Amino acid sequence: VTTSEVLNVERETPLGVEEPCPHDVLYRRGEKSSFCTLILQGKLSARVGREGFLSELGSFSVMARGALHGDHFISEFDAYISTKSVRLLKIARGNFQRAVELNKDKSALEAALCQMAEDAAGESSRHLPKVRGGQLSACNHEVSKARSGFGVGGACGYNPFRCFGATSPSLLGCARGV
Repeated sequence: VTTSEVLNVERETPLGVEEPCPHDVLYRRGEKSSFCTLILQGKLSARVGREGFLSELGSFSVMARGALHGDHFISEFDAYISTKSVRLLKIARGNFQRAVELNKDKSALEAALCQMAEDAAGESSRHLPKVRGGQLSACNHEVSKARSGFGVGGACGYNPFRCFGATSPSLLGCARGV
């Protein structure tokens, strides 16, 4: 997810106009797509089926899930922005497939998570965190928690502080606890 794009898109089509501007279209019926979309805020409209039934999708709806599995996903619907603005998470097939592969290899997954934590903390060239005034420049726990959705030892048991040779935020000088 961290390599996926979060997009904030403003609608160009004037409200009340039936036919969307090309800028507002995410998927077109009959066209290949290599990404899936998670709606975070706002709404998308979809015209589905031969009759083009109108359906509206809102927050936490997923569109084009099939685009993540295989190279031959062809949209069976048209989808476009239907509210003034929309916030989307665009997940590319390549990123998703890489995550699936990492999930199969625990050591590769841990190495990738450590690299992400180091990159987020600005530490990709060193293995020790930068300390300013007795505190980290960025709280690694908060960065890791925001990226994974879990705190230390979350559902997967991953401990991001091990990347830096520590076992808790207090050993790193992190002002915020777990």
